[in-house]
Amino acid sequence: TRTATTLTGDVDVTINVAVRDVDRLENTPGIVVLKQKGLREIYLNLDSREDSPLFPGVKNPMSDPKVREAMYLSIDEDAIIKSVMNGAAYTMNSIIPENYVGYQPVERPAYDPERAKQLLAEAGYPDGFEVTLDAPNDRYVKDAEIAQAVTGYLEKIGIKVNLNLMPKSNFFSYIKPAENNSMLLMTGWSDSSGDGTSLLHDMLYTFDREAGLGTVNRGHYSNAEVDKLIDQAYEEIDETKRGEIVAKADQIAREDFAYIPLHFEQDTYAIKDTLNYTPRPNNYVFAWEFSYK
Repeated sequence: TRTATTLTGDVDVTINVAVRDVDRLENTPGIVVLKQKGLREIYLNLDSREDSPLFPGVKNPMSDPKVREAMYLSIDEDAIIKSVMNGAAYTMNSIIPENYVGYQPVERPAYDPERAKQLLAEAGYPDGFEVTLDAPNDRYVKDAEIAQAVTGYLEKIGIKVNLNLMPKSNFFSYIKPAENNSMLLMTGWSDSSGDGTSLLHDMLYTFDREAGLGTVNRGHYSNAEVDKLIDQAYEEIDETKRGEIVAKADQIAREDFAYIPLHFEQDTYAIKDTLNYTPRPNNYVFAWEFSYK
């Protein structure tokens, strides 16, 4: 409907253009499509507790970093961006966005299903294991399709996946860390602070409900060194030094495969070519920032 009203000229501005309609709008006279790398990151949380209550009586396979690495290497994110997202996404290698305090260029490990199978065998799971992947089907761009693609990639290396899709009205209460429902989940997060400290605090700090720590650490990742570095970052006033601390904490978590990054969503706008507008990095839209040419 939004695309149709844009094409007919009934509206001046459309935000969050459907990825399937971008090419059509770009080729329509009188319409300009604006694109930029967004701050919303789509990623996987993995339950990394060895004694997870979600694996009663047995060791949680995902508590082994080799298993988590195998799952990471099994997912062809470039193919997901090209085929599922129609190119409207950007590879995510770290939870710290560009230009944030603590950002450092990171090269994403290459898609390597054979290496993934080898790692599973080394970890003692040559025939894989079974997990449930929880994901929303109406919250993020192409979320259900992304989850289906991830399921397919994991199953190619021998991990049996029960895909549990649900509407956002149920999803976010279901995946709360305190509920202990999710062993593997796909979700999103964004932060407009410009500082990686808050991202680490929310996503990687050891979960403590009473203290308000690790509030979206839904995989219950816990690393005392990472926690200590996050504490240090909050106390460091010098931005350069704080950035170094944040980068070190994120590096430890990445090398531990605390999470599996997928991509940053693309912010996509369609406007009439009679307008001037520069999108904000945080995707907020203010009417007074538009002007006529």
